[in-house]
Amino acid sequence: LAASAPALPPPPLPTPPLTPPPLSPPLPPSTSPESLVKASILDATGYLPNVQYPMSNVYDGNYQTLALSGSFSGIDGGAWISVRLNADGASETRVARVDVYSDGAFVVLLGAFTVWVDSKPGSGEQGYDPQTATQCGGLIVSSASLGPFTADCAGAVHGTWVTVKQEVVRGFLMIGEIEVQRALHYPLLSPPSALPLSTPSASPSPPPCLPALYF
Repeated sequence: LAASAPALPPPPLPTPPLTPPPLSPPLPPSTSPESLVKASILDATGYLPNVQYPMSNVYDGNYQTLALSGSFSGIDGGAWISVRLNADGASETRVARVDVYSDGAFVVLLGAFTVWVDSKPGSGEQGYDPQTATQCGGLIVSSASLGPFTADCAGAVHGTWVTVKQEVVRGFLMIGEIEVQRALHYPLLSPPSALPLSTPSASPSPPPCLPALYF
């Protein structure tokens, strides 16, 4: 007799579909480019301001009008321009980014500069107070263009004045426009509602005391 064929193993059971992982909770609002708005500038001042190129030109909305700070007798990198921000009723503005523009023709007088945020304007030849001012970004080097030449404030820096400080060109700083982007104030996330505390049930009454038995 011929040997019978070996029995085939039973087919595998179908694999149940994998359960998708639970969705991650949404992240809280962050300071993204969509959460920035242009801050209003109320005033400007500078080191040895020039009458022909007034400080108000840095916030008139026209990149072709120029503001000039400094003089031929100025020290190396002595020129600076400060703008005062509208905090919209708050004590300070959350400065997130500062964009500095040239008109393209006099960009050499913009040179390389630093940007500082403080609760007061620049003063003296230093232009900022290292004890109170916070720097946004590092040394910003301009090029032969309109700009913007941007200083990132790494999230947001609180202050009411922004100072642009010349670092390389002797005596002068010429700027077409300063635009400050502020971070919006988000409301705090509401904490989860507390569960109502359950009222503990009354403890069972103790059994009545039995009279003492004497023998």
